[in-house]
Amino acid sequence: MLTQRLRERYRTLTPSQRKAADYILAHEQLCAMSTAAEIARAAGVSDTSVIRLAYALGYGSYREMLRQLRREQEERERPPEKGTLAAVVQDEIRCLQNLAAAVDPARLRGIARRIAAADRVMIFGYYGEHTVSFELYLMLDALRPDVYYYRHNSMGLRELSLLGSRSVVLATAMSPYSHGTAYMVRKAREHNPYIIAFADDPGCPVAQGADECLCFSVGRDALTGINRMSPAMTLFFALMKEVAAVDEGTALARLQSTPGQLWQPPELEEHVLDG
Repeated sequence: MLTQRLRERYRTLTPSQRKAADYILAHEQLCAMSTAAEIARAAGVSDTSVIRLAYALGYGSYREMLRQLRREQEERERPPEKGTLAAVVQDEIRCLQNLAAAVDPARLRGIARRIAAADRVMIFGYYGEHTVSFELYLMLDALRPDVYYYRHNSMGLRELSLLGSRSVVLATAMSPYSHGTAYMVRKAREHNPYIIAFADDPGCPVAQGADECLCFSVGRDALTGINRMSPAMTLFFALMKEVAAVDEGTALARLQSTPGQLWQPPELEEHVLDG
């Protein structure tokens, strides 16, 4: 399989070939119908780099690599023979393997150190991104103080105004993109924080407005077009562990005090029924 070859030979590729490989892993469906020039333009490399990537993976030409990618896409879109659950689990495994191959561990650690050193951290994510963004907020809030999740209502307006050059904004963007997330990134920019985008496309509005973009494949379902949450959830869980590792003692101390803050057993109340 092409994706397996990309994972196995990733460390042997040149920097420009890795950029092309990262883009293919993050956009398999789109790349299956793209020319070498289109992939090169989207990945920010030369046409030659994409063609040489095909040779580096053991293919005789870019066309041969493209045919392999199309065959794999067709096979995934066939009705499952062993049941829907088994097929979904296999797709989830493939998406997570692609994530592991595409994300540079050193870069993830660098992002974690920046988050740990920030005076404030604010997280944006609406509609399709809300679930994973709010989970990221819960994890980081358990590790460090001054973490905020911006909502559509008035909650977060005051915190937004307190952002500064030592602050970090984390914005998630997955197609179809939310105008709200892009708008809040522009608003946050007025306060000069460092903005990191977690996106499925480096060309999306949120990524374009960020100082740094970490791209990952969401593994969109071929039939419904609905995004899978497991790659983002896994990425953010790994990020949380990297943040905790920056100052493990402080993180663990805060974690030990968190459960009592999150929930207290309600007092038993006597209920009188009208007779």
